[in-house]
Amino acid sequence: MSVDDRAFGPTIVRWGRSALRAALCRRASTLEATKGRLGARSVRMARVRQGVIGWAAACGLLVAAIVWIDYPDRTNALEGWVMRLSFAMGIWLVGKPLWETIRAAVRTERR
Repeated sequence: MSVDDRAFGPTIVRWGRSALRAALCRRASTLEATKGRLGARSVRMARVRQGVIGWAAACGLLVAAIVWIDYPDRTNALEGWVMRLSFAMGIWLVGKPLWETIRAAVRTERR
């Protein structure tokens, strides 16, 4: 494990190395396999990461607004939005992988 891996994390380092390689070699950047089960898994994990980051940012801004306003009668709606976002994120984290699994099973049965 290099110093970069400990400081930034292996995913960021892998992305940086592939981006540098693509820039120097003038070819498309590939982080991981783009086909097959491994490619599907890497795409799925990237989407989950993006979804969680977006949810955390939105909830963080709402909580910051609640703390800044500091008037419970006016922040009830914002608290409701935090709950709605969390509920939607929970459904997305459970439902999306389940949907993809069912869809993949149906595709293999049709072949």
